[in-house]
Amino acid sequence: GQPLTPVRVWLVILVSLAGCGAVWWAEGKMGRGAVRNVSLTTGNRPSWIRVAANFFSCPVFRAGMNGWHFNRLGSHGPSPGFVLLAGLVAAVLPLAALVCRTCMHPLAGYDTPWRWDHLARMMFWQKSLDFYPPQTADHFLIYPYADGIPPLVASCYWFVYATCGVASATLTTPLVVGQLVSCLGLVYATARQLGGAGAGGVAVFAVCLTPLCWQGVLIGQETGFTSIAVAGQLAAVVAAQTGFSTRRLLAAGLFAAVGTAAREYGIALSLVAVAATLTVPATRRWGVAVVAAPALAVAAAWFGRNWWLAGNPLFAMPFFGWPPANPVHAAIMAHYSQICGFTAAPWHQARAIGQELLAGAVPLLVVGLPAAWMLRRQCSFLLVAIGLVTALWAWSIQYTAGGVAYSMRVLTPVWCCLAVAAGVVLAPRSQRKTSPRG
Repeated sequence: GQPLTPVRVWLVILVSLAGCGAVWWAEGKMGRGAVRNVSLTTGNRPSWIRVAANFFSCPVFRAGMNGWHFNRLGSHGPSPGFVLLAGLVAAVLPLAALVCRTCMHPLAGYDTPWRWDHLARMMFWQKSLDFYPPQTADHFLIYPYADGIPPLVASCYWFVYATCGVASATLTTPLVVGQLVSCLGLVYATARQLGGAGAGGVAVFAVCLTPLCWQGVLIGQETGFTSIAVAGQLAAVVAAQTGFSTRRLLAAGLFAAVGTAAREYGIALSLVAVAATLTVPATRRWGVAVVAAPALAVAAAWFGRNWWLAGNPLFAMPFFGWPPANPVHAAIMAHYSQICGFTAAPWHQARAIGQELLAGAVPLLVVGLPAAWMLRRQCSFLLVAIGLVTALWAWSIQYTAGGVAYSMRVLTPVWCCLAVAAGVVLAPRSQRKTSPRG
């Protein structure tokens, strides 16, 4: 191979960004749904143009692997500052596309308008949350879906509407874009602490080359916040490992609480901080309690409220012997489980998953998974986070009426973890820091 020079890296970056921009334009011209649907994915049938675009971005990681190879041999690669700048430049395109997309068609998930956004509008107009979760006919006239999930997303939209004095979905654009910016910042912070500034730049670049990650944020549901929760827990605990501070452990706990407040499965995401905290010898006795307390407090408050009002912490779903508060909704979800579960049509489901991964996550699959495995001794908590979120996604498939492709939004935090691993492995060796051991 040829040495990894700045000129070659810039050429690869410019070609890849131009290719992604051309894909965005072509999809809109060809009516494939890039403007009208969720993001660069179009339902269950990714177009050939997006599959080609993801493979088109692989030269970036090919160049990165060349750089890693020369770093191992002791040769000099690009400086960490250069790699960081390249990552920031790569972030411009998805951010610009996200702003345009959310301005034209905000909150574009299939069920975002009539669940998350509708709840926010009802909170704005009713000036109360007494109708949620809905239990009476009057409640269902206000909010017609049997839902009892924590309302962090809807509360944020309500705050925006209340501040501006009008309920317009376009006003949520700064919030949605801010979630992606937060994910990029936390991914950079984690990778930088583990592998230096160069690792942070590569990690940001990796996220920007993963349309599935953009989609998970763009739809305006809980997955932007769950990604922030996971990436924030990793960043805070890694910071505590490199320079111990109780405040950093508490910050990890607060990020875990964000996940808990975003969705009913969010409480499970606190296990990421718990697992990572166990790798800090000085805190094993009490650190777990510090990081778990905020998430448990949020869970107790919200699910206790559901229990008090409806007799079931999860409201409409069975929960450890508690009967569902809405048997009709529970029966509908059971039917979804039969027709949408992976066992219902395994070949069709596997094909849909493969298509989505090919169309939206090729670079991270090619580089991130092996990188995470290579770091299993130094950063075991990355594998814990990846495995936990993947298990939650597998569990969610059976309850997703939009199909297995739509359920993959739950995997959004995984792409952040894989980006961190890719950044650390591809960072210039001379600039790498000693990674915490887990």
